[in-house]
Amino acid sequence: MFPYASVYVPWLAMIVGEIALFVLLWRTKEKTRYRGFEAYIATTVAVSLILLAVSLSRLDALYFYAYYIGAFVKALALTAAVLEQYKMQFFPRWSMSDRGFKFLAGSLVSIVLGSVAVVVFTPQQTPFWDLAWARRIVSLSDYLLCGSMGLLLIYGELLNVRRPQRAQAIVRGFVATGVLGTTASLMLAVSGTTKLGGVVGFSTTVGFIVVLISWIVAFRKPDLVADMEAAPESPLESLVQRPAISHAVVSQMLMWKL
Repeated sequence: MFPYASVYVPWLAMIVGEIALFVLLWRTKEKTRYRGFEAYIATTVAVSLILLAVSLSRLDALYFYAYYIGAFVKALALTAAVLEQYKMQFFPRWSMSDRGFKFLAGSLVSIVLGSVAVVVFTPQQTPFWDLAWARRIVSLSDYLLCGSMGLLLIYGELLNVRRPQRAQAIVRGFVATGVLGTTASLMLAVSGTTKLGGVVGFSTTVGFIVVLISWIVAFRKPDLVADMEAAPESPLESLVQRPAISHAVVSQMLMWKL
C-alpha cells in the first residue's frame, strides 16, 4: 500500500472530513433547513467508503462499475442539494418579472447545452474502457453544477439578495467543487498518461478537502443573515433615488429584485 500513499493518504483525509461534516450536520439544531445538502454529504460518505473498500480488493473492473454507479447516485443527491439552494433563493418570496424569469431560464438552458457540447466535443485520447471515460461522462454533472451555482451566486450579488451564511458557503463550495471537477475532466480527456492522472486525482482530492473544511467552519458558526440596513446598496435600489422616475416605473424595474 506504501507505493499508493499519495492516493490513499489524501483519500482517507477526505473521507474523514466528509464524516466530520456529516456528524456536524446531524448534530446541529437546524437539521431540517438543509436536508438536500445533508443528503448529498451522506451519499458522498457512503460512496467514498464503498469505493475505498472496492479499491482494496484490487479488482479494476469492479471499481470501474462501482465508480459509475456511485457517481450516478451522487449526481441525484447533488441535484436535490442544488434545487434546495434555488428554492431558498427564489421562494417563497417570488417577485421576479416575466423578463427576469425568461432570462434565468435562458441562462440555465444555455448552461445545459454548453455543458453537453463540451463533454461531447472534447477530444478523448485514453482507451475506451479506461476510467477517464467514466469521469468524462460524469463530468457533465460538474459542468452543470459549476454553471448553475455560479449563476445563482451572480444573481444573489447583482440583486443584493441576503442569504444565510451557511447557504452562501454551500453555494461557493459547490462552485469550487464544479471547477475542480471540470478541470480534472478536461486534463484527463486530453492526457493518455497514468502519471498525469495521478497528479489530477491528488490535486482534486486536496481541493475538495479544502471545500470540506470551509463547510465545516461555516456550520460551526451561527447561521446568520446579513443585516439589510447595513448592507451596501444594490445597483437596482439606486433607481429609487432618481426623482424623475415615477413610482410605477420604479416598481416595474424593482420587480427583478426579490
